[in-house]
Parts: sequence; C-alpha cells; structure tokens
Amino acid sequence: MTETKVVQSQAAKELSQRYNDAAIARRLFDSLKDSDPIAVKQVFARASEFAFELIRKGMDSTDMVNFRSLLASGLPTESRNSSSDTLLIAACKARDQGAIDTLLTFKADPKAVDDQGHDAAYWADMFGCGDMLRTEKIQKV
Repeated sequence: MTETKVVQSQAAKELSQRYNDAAIARRLFDSLKDSDPIAVKQVFARASEFAFELIRKGMDSTDMVNFRSLLASGLPTESRNSSSDTLLIAACKARDQGAIDTLLTFKADPKAVDDQGHDAAYWADMFGCGDMLRTEKIQKV
C-alpha cells in the first residue's frame, strides 16, 4: 500500500470513529471512491453502525435528514447489525414509521430475512405495527 493510501486510510478511520455525522460520512464516501478497499469497508461499517443507532434511539427531524443522507450517499439498505437484522427489520422492531418509509423509498428489500428466517413483516406484526409495513407501500416502491 502506498504511503498516500495509508494516510488516507488512517484519516478515514479516524474521522469515521470521531464523528457521528452523516454529512461527514457522505464526504468520506465521496473521497474514498478511489481509495483502499479496507478504508472504504471501515467507513461503511461505521456508517452502518450509525444508521442502526439512529433507528434504535428514535429519530428527530435532524436525525432523519442524516439517515436519508447516509442512504443517498450509498449506504446499502441491506446493511446488517450483529443480530443479522437489516435496517428495515430494525425499523420495524423500533416501530419507526419514518425510517420504514424512507427505507422502502430507497428500495430496501422487505423480504430479506434475519438469521432466524424472519422478514420485516414478521417483526412488524410481532411488535404490533404490521400496518406500518402494508403490502400497498411495498408495491408502490
């Protein structure tokens, strides 16, 4: 690895660990397009953690802007946490209508399953919010 790539990789890692801000993540995504694949993977992993954290804690309007910015920047909607939940499954478990709608808009796969074989609709029903993930919404996307 060249010295420039090492410096770029270290800077990306430091920034992604230091800041929980989607705008910074977006700039990092853009700056890493031609960078070391390991650095890119680290930045995407941190951005994914941040997205799950936003869903878990509940989002205000600023958080929702950051969440959308992460997805618009290229964060895969099928990112998974340590429990193998996709972002959509996590949003259903959190009963977060805004996150569910946003993820469906960004083409999240409602049929993706976790390590238990359950999809988002299953978890929406389990958490009493099956109406948040109606078939009509999925078909519109």
